[in-house]
Amino acid sequence: MQNVLSVPAPLNIPAIPATCIGSLEIYLYDHHCLSLPDSCMMLHCGLLRISLAGGSGWAEYEFSDGQRRLDLVRWASVFRRLKGLTVQQALVYVEIHRQVWGHTRAQLAIEALHNYTIRQNEAEDSAPFRQPLTERQFLGDYAQAYYSF
Repeated sequence: MQNVLSVPAPLNIPAIPATCIGSLEIYLYDHHCLSLPDSCMMLHCGLLRISLAGGSGWAEYEFSDGQRRLDLVRWASVFRRLKGLTVQQALVYVEIHRQVWGHTRAQLAIEALHNYTIRQNEAEDSAPFRQPLTERQFLGDYAQAYYSF
């Protein structure tokens, strides 16, 4: 009998060019700059950006681990394994590692990858997609920490 690795069924996403993930960025929002109430101090929230040729996908996260501070580099280090993978390969990789990564990180990566796919398809159907000029400025103004890999 042969050992067979169980791989989840492919997710239903539209076809896109087979480009690879080139870079990832993760931001941790600053509670003080966003004027969040003190009751949110144990809440970690921010944004993950996954970039491929021709665009990027974004997803926001929010979770609490009972700590006031988050080691963003350590928490986000799992995403480094996605670099160099296609969107489909990355989705399969995340599903295989979901239990180890935890729901929050797995779902964050999946949402960012789906967002990239949606934005690519929208760009093909209409005029070239343009990012708002304020995205980088907002992230720079409201991020407490940033990690790029």
